[in-house]
Amino acid sequence: VNAFDWVFGDGGTGSGETPVHVYTEPGTYTVTLTITGEAQGQCSPIDTDQMTIVVDAAPELAIVTPDILAAGVESAFSVTLDGADTTGASLNWTISDGASYEGERIAHTFDSPGEYIVTVEVDLADGSTLCGVLTQDRRVIVNAPPFAAFDGPAAAATGEAVTFDAGGAVDPDGAITAYLWEFGDGATGNGAHGRPGAQH
Repeated sequence: VNAFDWVFGDGGTGSGETPVHVYTEPGTYTVTLTITGEAQGQCSPIDTDQMTIVVDAAPELAIVTPDILAAGVESAFSVTLDGADTTGASLNWTISDGASYEGERIAHTFDSPGEYIVTVEVDLADGSTLCGVLTQDRRVIVNAPPFAAFDGPAAAATGEAVTFDAGGAVDPDGAITAYLWEFGDGATGNGAHGRPGAQH
């Protein structure tokens, strides 16, 4: 045989005795092989063969967790898998801070703020699927917690309007978005400056 010419049915072509082709869409495709050999007398040097291949949709794996997490606080991770059953599957997690876990749902605490990659590998137990092992990465941002601090008088008279100032509070990763106050007598407030009011 002098030449192997392949048509994979999705617009792709190839050559050689053992080509490799990747289908990007599910469906039914006709694969055609045309070989060219040495001409012998009246015999044609060309022969063709065909087969049909069914391409299934690949299972879609995703990691479920917020994009932004807090350092020092336990965060939950789980997976969704469309197109396959996780019953009996083996799930192995690795996190770029060195931690590793097993199971469909895990919880992890990041000690330091920063950017991390969470990876899950799912080894499917269903032998009917062509994708026996699936891997998915998820980038997460871990923020440092805000630091609450405020100033105010140590004593006040009944009925006096008292102002508390939270100007010393900081968020290392950005701006503080809300201030919520509880004054100890059932009253609440918001904003960087808390003023119970003259009735307190």
